[in-house]
Amino acid sequence: MCAESDGDLNPKYFQDPAVLGQFRAIFEPRWDAALEAIEKRKLTVDDKFVIAGYWANLLTATPAWRKIGQELYEREVHSILPMIEKQVPRPDSLKGIKLKVEVDEDYIKAVATKNLLATALGLYHQAWTILTNNTAHEFLTSDNPSAIFPPRAPGEPVARILPFAPRLCISAIMDRNPVYRTDLTEAHFKMPPKAWITYKRAVPDGVKLANRLTVVNAQRFVFSRVATSGIAALIKKYGAYSAKLEHSVKPLPSRGGVTTEARIFVGRAK
Repeated sequence: MCAESDGDLNPKYFQDPAVLGQFRAIFEPRWDAALEAIEKRKLTVDDKFVIAGYWANLLTATPAWRKIGQELYEREVHSILPMIEKQVPRPDSLKGIKLKVEVDEDYIKAVATKNLLATALGLYHQAWTILTNNTAHEFLTSDNPSAIFPPRAPGEPVARILPFAPRLCISAIMDRNPVYRTDLTEAHFKMPPKAWITYKRAVPDGVKLANRLTVVNAQRFVFSRVATSGIAALIKKYGAYSAKLEHSVKPLPSRGGVTTEARIFVGRAK
């Protein structure tokens, strides 16, 4: 079992510091039954929402993705510092001092927590592919289990996988069109999913690709129920890689501002 110490708590940004734990408590008790429904191919809309809810947590609330969110916010703020200084000039005593932007990781955790229901609903409306694995290779998982498959070019959709058993894995192309909004009402949660699921048999190369993505996206730990020289070699080869943020800033002279662009890519740790 992999757990983050006090991971459910965020006392700095919520009146109730246990709000993340309360969200997780909605879905965790129903998780096993929902996965059993997938295995038996008897998934209901309620089961899909349970999986989407906990997937949202695994997608946004892990330490690895909070670090990326923290870096993104810091770069975004740094890119607009010149505009801020034009509007609010520094006093003479601070001129010439280089500013450094640091965003509290718990703030990123709070932002992710506030958006968990919207993220869950967005996942619920995605088309899912359930990969059944009868190959010689089992799916791996990690302490950051919702691995990302970065797009080949900026603007293209991102793919996500979630291995949830050695022989089962969910794959989804993250189309943002179905539903992703924060002004949610009870009616939004009564809507049936806009897309359903399909089952496909995984091929050996597909399982190997999924396992590479799992290793690349892991923060510290990769989990397998068997120990093999092949898994050890995979971790040795790709353990130094991780999902990284690429952030660019372009000036807009006509408006006196900037435009920013961010994308996720896979790269080797420096």
